[in-house]
Amino acid sequence: MVKRKIKDLALEKAHAIARVALEKEGEDILVLDLTKSANIFNYFVLITAGSSKRVQSIAKAIDEELSVNWKQNARLEGKNNPSWTLVDAGDVIAHVFYKDARNFYGIERLWLSAPREEINEKCLKKTLKKKLSKSSAKA
Repeated sequence: MVKRKIKDLALEKAHAIARVALEKEGEDILVLDLTKSANIFNYFVLITAGSSKRVQSIAKAIDEELSVNWKQNARLEGKNNPSWTLVDAGDVIAHVFYKDARNFYGIERLWLSAPREEINEKCLKKTLKKKLSKSSAKA
């Protein structure tokens, strides 16, 4: 039961990261469920940015989201790298790539068997609606 709640919280964090990336004009956002594949973390959030400045902007916004709303200090790797910044939030790892770097490294190809969820505006509205209906039912 406790393990299930931890997984749910990690997924909620992954969705929060995806929402922030979408708000900052991130593209091709993909959440990979690695709960059965990796022991160190639960989810990868893969994000494509249209420019090197946007890579930095999205990574900074994710770091702020984690700090303010999750009370968590994330580690940023490559924050001055114009093509790839990794945001380590413990159980969720966000990779913010410039388009060419994402294609070159192909992280999603390394985890082909992992369940995946493409994130877009419609998907996040649906997730938020489910969350709101669950909290209304509890009240």
